[in-house]
Amino acid sequence: MEKKIRTISEFPDKVLLKILSLLPSKDVVATGVLSKRWRSLWKDVKTFRYEGESLSRTYWKFARFINRTSSVESLQLKINPSATNKDIQSLVNMAVARSMRELRIEMICKNFELPKSFYMFSQLETVILDKTTYRPAVFSFIFLDHLELCLCSAEQWNLLTRILNYAPRLRVLQLKLYHKHCVKDTKNLMGNQPDLIPKSLSSHLEILEWRQYNDTAQEREAAKYILANASGLKKATFYTESTEKHGMLKEVRMCGQRFKNMSACV
Repeated sequence: MEKKIRTISEFPDKVLLKILSLLPSKDVVATGVLSKRWRSLWKDVKTFRYEGESLSRTYWKFARFINRTSSVESLQLKINPSATNKDIQSLVNMAVARSMRELRIEMICKNFELPKSFYMFSQLETVILDKTTYRPAVFSFIFLDHLELCLCSAEQWNLLTRILNYAPRLRVLQLKLYHKHCVKDTKNLMGNQPDLIPKSLSSHLEILEWRQYNDTAQEREAAKYILANASGLKKATFYTESTEKHGMLKEVRMCGQRFKNMSACV
């Protein structure tokens, strides 16, 4: 007969660490006062989350905490608009030096730049950039498997094509549009299509997810380009508020009838 678990402390360490990885880091540290068992358990958490201002004492305490940590698997930052490149770069440098594999940044910021270490020494597998207009350097994302990006302008489309060129193992691509942040005029969304089809697109991409898809002519062209050249694609999902969800995909489907596993969700 299996033993019934009556309190959270009776869960195995693996389960407790998973739960702790979902909490902001300041709350994770606070669990150390719960009991003798919890006193050191939080130190084994490898996912670090921060939400708030970048110029506060709390932010710099978080940075010092990362600096004392031996390993960082995931760094997740949700920072207000007062953040600067310098604020974020020092923190990312620390995480990269500790073998970071996932980075998530949610921050309304134009011309955001990550440090060179992010490209030169990175083992990143997942990159999620929310509400951020980002300028990449010309380096590679050798291990990148999962990318989430706000596709709201020609500049961001060009960013996507550059990342595709330097991420040969990219398997999952999720595109978004945040209406409060993104430009409303997307007439030049496509920008310039690359002369050569990126290797990640032609042979590795398996999953495409596009949220806030409005079926504008420019979005349609971008979708058709991806679908026509993603020869290994297994699943594509478009999320839209339109009630014409089946009709809107008709032309997109024509870019490659070989691909059948495509759907639209309202």
